[in-house]
Amino acid sequence: MIFWENCSVNFQTIIIIRIMLYLMLSSLIDRVFSWPSSPSTTHPGNMVRSTSWDDIDKELQRMSEDNAMMDDELGQQMLWKVLDHGFVECEDIFGDEVVIVNAARVSFGKRKVACDAQDEKLIKYLLDHKHYSPFRHVMFRFHIKAPEFVMRQWYKHVVGCEWTSSIPSQLHGWNEISGRYVDSMEYYKPMVWREQSKDKKQGSDGIVDDQALCSTLFQEAIDHSFDAYKCMIQWGVAKEQARIVLPLNVYTEVIWTPSLQALFHFIQLRDEDHAQYEIREYAKVFASLLRDKFPIVYKYMMKADKYE
Repeated sequence: MIFWENCSVNFQTIIIIRIMLYLMLSSLIDRVFSWPSSPSTTHPGNMVRSTSWDDIDKELQRMSEDNAMMDDELGQQMLWKVLDHGFVECEDIFGDEVVIVNAARVSFGKRKVACDAQDEKLIKYLLDHKHYSPFRHVMFRFHIKAPEFVMRQWYKHVVGCEWTSSIPSQLHGWNEISGRYVDSMEYYKPMVWREQSKDKKQGSDGIVDDQALCSTLFQEAIDHSFDAYKCMIQWGVAKEQARIVLPLNVYTEVIWTPSLQALFHFIQLRDEDHAQYEIREYAKVFASLLRDKFPIVYKYMMKADKYE
């Protein structure tokens, strides 16, 4: 006791930390390894370790699943299945609604730690008056798998065709898997064949009568396209050229990092009646995410006027 009292605070802290680490490591070892008594005797010298490497692998897998479950609860790892083989995975979220109001109030030197009724009014005001810069302080990172024709519509939100003088910056990061290195052999197959709308130049309305014929023609075209691709590869044609015979429904993958402003703009344009069904399914995922993680923003975002 006298030794402990004579120790410096830093040294005492180091000892406590080491004791805690030792206890944690001991607990982990107890969970992974088992040292049961032999049926014939309980003498320590006759104890046999029954744990195999398979048991260790199973335990590590269980621990990994526990961590994944914790990630889900914390909102750090979220995965949604979209269409037949696509998905949206939210890999990370940078910021929350408090970040938005703090960015908006920084001019006054004020800072909040939680949102209240006044902050909700502020977020509504920002959206109503198109003061979007505070929303660009919140960022998302998504891993997305979607058909090529969906991604080509999606990419319009990145190259800037929707940017106007009233929207100077929305912030995007975009990196896509390359057909020059990777074979794209997985494709999207519609569950139903839709009929061309009669009252608008784009879009669909209803379904065609002969679904079986459409499916047959579709599969024949797909098979012919993939057969041609495989033959060209076997003949030594470079992937960067052979891929041009592949159809627009092959799946591709991207990492997309948008700001909150860019994300709700995507939702406003793509989760609405005139948007194509396939890309709308992805927009619905993002709408669900915002509704869950950014309820105030979502509430007033859907009421705000769309971009001009």
